[in-house]
Amino acid sequence: MKKLMTILFITIILTGCTNSSVEAISLDEAQEIALKAIDGNVTKAKKERDDGIDYYDFEIISDNQKYEIEVDANTGKIIKNEKDTDYVPSSNEASQNNNSQATTISIDEAQRIAMEKVGNNGYLVKCELDIDDGIQKYEIEIKNGNIEYEIDIDAISGEIIKYEEDRN
Repeated sequence: MKKLMTILFITIILTGCTNSSVEAISLDEAQEIALKAIDGNVTKAKKERDDGIDYYDFEIISDNQKYEIEVDANTGKIIKNEKDTDYVPSSNEASQNNNSQATTISIDEAQRIAMEKVGNNGYLVKCELDIDDGIQKYEIEIKNGNIEYEIDIDAISGEIIKYEEDRN
């Protein structure tokens, strides 16, 4: 009986110590929280994990300044809000900030296009604005069960320029 109680006790302790990675908030909800802290253009939105803590990492450009915002994926609390003091906007970013947003689609629009492509299934893991070979694009990752989607969307036209499915 003592062995059974000991095994039961150890099982309860180990079960209680496991860290589930179920997020209380989505990437979209975390992005709203980040944009309330810093109003600007999101250039990076990505889920991260460090020291057992799940969080969302955002880069936001506002008034030619870059900020890094981290939002706890379980609580929705901002755990980091830093201005990048070494940031120098590229001529492309400076002209983009001076022009109207009509020249590029927003990160929200890119996310919507990607989610529609996968049938609004799954959850957003990453959405990041990048420039490759002079082409400004959003690199997006979506997961749905054992399927991972990688989608690149032209940031000017909103056209899907890369679509890949990977089954794990």
